[in-house]
Amino acid sequence: MQAIAILDCNNFYASCERLFDASLRKKPVVVLSNNDGCVIARSNEAKAIGIKMGEPVFKCRDLLEAYQVKKLSANFPLYADLSDRVMSVLYDNVEQLEVYSIDEAFFSLGEHKSQEFLLLRAKQLQEKIERELGIAVSIGIARTKTLAKLANKIAKKNNLGIFSLCFDDEEYQKAFVDSVLSDYAIEDVWGLGFNYSKFLRAHAINTALDFAYANRRWVRQEMKVQGLRTCMELAGFSCLPLEQLEQEPLAKSIISSRSFGYAVKDLGLLQEAVANYIVTAAYKMRRYDKTTALLQVFLRGKNREGKKISLENTITLPRHTNASSCLISAAQKATKEIFDPNLEYKKAGVVLWALKDRKSLQLSLFASAENFAKENHLNKLIDNINANFGANTVFYGAMGKQKSSQKANWRAKQSYKSGAYTTSWFELPCIS
Repeated sequence: MQAIAILDCNNFYASCERLFDASLRKKPVVVLSNNDGCVIARSNEAKAIGIKMGEPVFKCRDLLEAYQVKKLSANFPLYADLSDRVMSVLYDNVEQLEVYSIDEAFFSLGEHKSQEFLLLRAKQLQEKIERELGIAVSIGIARTKTLAKLANKIAKKNNLGIFSLCFDDEEYQKAFVDSVLSDYAIEDVWGLGFNYSKFLRAHAINTALDFAYANRRWVRQEMKVQGLRTCMELAGFSCLPLEQLEQEPLAKSIISSRSFGYAVKDLGLLQEAVANYIVTAAYKMRRYDKTTALLQVFLRGKNREGKKISLENTITLPRHTNASSCLISAAQKATKEIFDPNLEYKKAGVVLWALKDRKSLQLSLFASAENFAKENHLNKLIDNINANFGANTVFYGAMGKQKSSQKANWRAKQSYKSGAYTTSWFELPCIS
């Protein structure tokens, strides 16, 4: 039987920040959401003093001040880059890999391996990542994904950071897994949300062990196929195989939006913000060689009486494209059409709808294949420069003067943001 492992980076966002700031080590650290509103990550020290995940900053301000907690604005480009490096190490050292989230990945440790081998292999991966990248990780090993998630939670609490539910003796393994499941609350089972957990509690299913041995016909009837899969996975039957994706699956639409740091009343600032969101969405679309001919701009604000107002404008482009320049022009026109000078705007965004493969498109009668090729070449050139030399090394004038616009009112508040240490040549850490 196959052994499945899940690797989880410990306190990932906080760990990324500590890599480049030694003063943060062994001190309470929290990472804040957009506009520095809520806590989205905590170091172990911050957890110990009672700061909760998702808690608004104003509610825990007394704790933050009393314990001198270091507050940091979310630095997602840094976290994404370090995540890619962790996943690259895994990709080079395991047979099958499924990236589950920015800080988690499932992978295979092979079939019919001894427990000694599994633990040794996990230890080697753990040490390699910590040695090469400085990121501490925990690894859970089991026969199914759901049990591996459970094992990973236990691994986070032990000294080794590794925990296995695989044993050479099948009977001993079953007895050991059952004893672990009996101490595992139903709310903590991966794949069960709040509503299903509440429903199961109402039917006297309080632990993971209760659910593993529940009547499967009843589970299928009440919780559909997904519930049955979770039930069987807890019982040791693998129902969720590893998925090896050549690329991230892309939805039929792309959205890019942000809440503003301050209320915005000026049309020019709104158009500048929308242009930046368009560039972000268009870049993602080009990564997967997609195009669009349907674009939506939306604005959220309040009138003078404080009533919330939502404005939207959807336009159809004359042809499919993934060129930022074409999309910016259309989006700015759409923004101007719905702009109301009597409102104060707190959020804006863009949606690219009805995405299609670029290679499958048929040009219209009057479209120039040569111009289309030049447009694609220009997009690739700009994307490559920005990838190699940092975001917005080359940018469109409609996006604003990038250095000064970092302080523009529409930018989200990031009062405590660290540097782009690994993604910008101008922000490399210096040793004095």
